[in-house]
Amino acid sequence: MSKTEHLRRVLAGGTRARPPASCWYHFPPEFHPAAPAAEAHLRHLEKYDLDFLKVMNEVDYPRDALGAAGVIQSVGDLKKLRELPGDAPPLDGQLDLVRRLAQRVGGEVPLTTTIFHTWMVLRNLTAAPKQRHQPPVMEVLSDPRNALLTQWLRADRAAVEAALQTIEQTAIKFARLCIEAGADGIYLATRDDWIDTPAHREALATSAGESGSPYDELVLDSDRAIFAGASAGWFNVLHLCGRPVRFDRHLPDPNIHVVHWADRESGPDIATARRLVMDAVPDVHGTRPALAGGVSNLKTLPYGKPVEVVAEVCDAIAAAAGYPLLITPGCTYDPDAISDENVLTMVASVRGA
Repeated sequence: MSKTEHLRRVLAGGTRARPPASCWYHFPPEFHPAAPAAEAHLRHLEKYDLDFLKVMNEVDYPRDALGAAGVIQSVGDLKKLRELPGDAPPLDGQLDLVRRLAQRVGGEVPLTTTIFHTWMVLRNLTAAPKQRHQPPVMEVLSDPRNALLTQWLRADRAAVEAALQTIEQTAIKFARLCIEAGADGIYLATRDDWIDTPAHREALATSAGESGSPYDELVLDSDRAIFAGASAGWFNVLHLCGRPVRFDRHLPDPNIHVVHWADRESGPDIATARRLVMDAVPDVHGTRPALAGGVSNLKTLPYGKPVEVVAEVCDAIAAAAGYPLLITPGCTYDPDAISDENVLTMVASVRGA
């Protein structure tokens, strides 16, 4: 049985097949262009004999309309954003990477490719592009990007909403092209603890005379629309980065096949998440999303001992209680700190479970 066939069985929910296992990290800048990126992904896949490949996305959202600085510096700059084709540069580089990987794995290994939700994209456009990405900081720290978005929500909520909708339309087309390029699904990275903050809630109350959930009002529909753009995929993953304010916010959604989050760092634990999904999604065969997590990306995998990795894997499988599960770290890890033995142990312990 190929790794693709195995994952399909797990996601169908009709078997107690052993959980597939995988992990990922941000590659350094020399591996961002499509050709070297493809080789880096394949080496990573082969080194650890992973069950699926999460395709990293190190390209930036197109900044050409933002002038020489390439940065949104004022609320007026929001109006410079334009809806773009899904293959506008540098997005075409990510599509090239997906095509290269799809050709090399030949359908034997599942591919889910990374897309960032609209708020993350807009937030990133308020600063110069990062050359090197690090594992996530779990706490919501003081950040000038957050302060700018709060300020702009107060000054011109409509302009912020229009910018988010523009990014959404580009992302929908990009998601569709990712599937056409050979991805089996998209991995939509979201982060609601950056959005559902007291400052943003106060800003919405000031501009609209009410105070609901900023995430629900500004971003949730866009997330759903992007997943709908990838509806031809069968391996669409919702990633809840950071500390989810509401784990079940996106459920149910027929275009989400896996929910992934840092259960060890942020919670909820897998047993609680299983109950939340089962309560939120009707009991129809194969329609409930699988869960993905189980191993700490910030502590155990990079710094723990192999016996601790095994303990987390076994605990996660027990907590899932037969519910479809993928064993993964909660997010990216620091490649300079990682122990190869720990990653190999994670994969081996799943196959021996």
